[in-house]
Formats: sequence, C-alpha cells, structure tokens
Amino acid sequence: ACEPYIQQLCKMLNAMGAKITGIGSNLLTIEGVQKLSATEHHILPDMIEVGSFIGMAAMIGDGVRIKDVSIQNLGLILDTFHRVQIIVDGDDLIIPRQDHYVIDSFIDGTIMTISDAPWPGLTPDLISVLLVVATQAQGSVLFHQKMFESRLFFVDKLIDMGAQIILCDPHRAVVVGHDHA
Repeated sequence: ACEPYIQQLCKMLNAMGAKITGIGSNLLTIEGVQKLSATEHHILPDMIEVGSFIGMAAMIGDGVRIKDVSIQNLGLILDTFHRVQIIVDGDDLIIPRQDHYVIDSFIDGTIMTISDAPWPGLTPDLISVLLVVATQAQGSVLFHQKMFESRLFFVDKLIDMGAQIILCDPHRAVVVGHDHA
C-alpha cells in the first residue's frame, strides 16, 4: 500500500527518528532504531469523506465549499467527478449548484466505465458514492468493482427506490441515470 495515509505515517515516523525509505512506492524498507522521539504532525483529510461531500453536493446541494482537502493527495477523485463542476480555490473545493450533469460516452458511442484500482487509482470505497450520484445524472455508466467481492449488492435497495440499475454480476453494474428525475 502506498496511499497518502501510509506515506503520511512513514513521514511522521521518520520525523520521530525512524529510518524508512521507499515512501510512496510499493516497497518500504524499515531499519530498526533504538527509540523514537516526539514530533508535531498534521493529519490528512479523509479522501473518502471529500469524495462523499462532492457526491452529495452534486446530487442535492445548493453549493458547497469543502475546506482544506489536500488536493495533491486526492488521486483520481477529482478526475472521476469531472462532469460535476468543481472549482479549486487554494486547497478548498467549491461545488456550485448544478441543475444537471451528463455522463460522457466514448467517441465510438460505448458507455463510460468507472472502476476501482489500487492507489493512485480510484479508491474502491467511493464506487458506492459514485454509483448513487450516477443515478441522478443524464446518461449511462458501467461500474466495475474489481477489488472486492459482492460490494455492489446494495444496488437492490436503490432499484427498490426507483433507480435504473442492471446488476451484471457481483463486480459490475450498469446505471441508467434519471437526470434528477
């Protein structure tokens, strides 16, 4: 794991006197030390919460400012929400009111696919948020949950609420958005 949270932990430990190399890669080398000392540390914001607030604002918000999001540590989250208008203001995100948004399709007309992946890819914990947001967009999207079994079975409840979703198998679901209908 080389997510920003692991990098942050390693940097904090190094500030305390640890000897960790390879930070940011998928191979850490840790050399034992006799003792660690105190340090001051700033904790990163939770990228899943940031993505959840973007999704909430896209669906129902009249405009939201999300403060101190650590933009450089969001990975593909902003790119994945690229059809939602997002204004970057320093280290804040502003999501203004948007009456509707359209899910892109590929140039050959095939539907957009969103899939999870290890860092720096899209965190699997945001697939459910993105799937719910897609129910309110205009267009269709295929969600491919590659990393975990059976995490899409919650879509049955969304279907019961009127969402147009086809559960293809335990890893894939197609959402046909209602365009805020």
